[in-house]
Amino acid sequence: MDQEDINELHGLIQNYAIEKGYETKHLLAFLTSVFIGTMEMKGYSQEFMDATCDRMKVKFREKRKENGA
Repeated sequence: MDQEDINELHGLIQNYAIEKGYETKHLLAFLTSVFIGTMEMKGYSQEFMDATCDRMKVKFREKRKENGA
């Protein structure tokens, strides 16, 4: 999945949360749980999950800095 697709999907998730009256952080927490459960059921290694989460944290940190937070 390229960055453009990731940004589009993230925007869709945020818009869905707003439309349904959910806080975005709660919806993202749910999706994180689904991600972790799916990775475990599919047998991905802990190293793969850690590396994926680390990449995601870096991207979100960069985005937060871009937005001046």
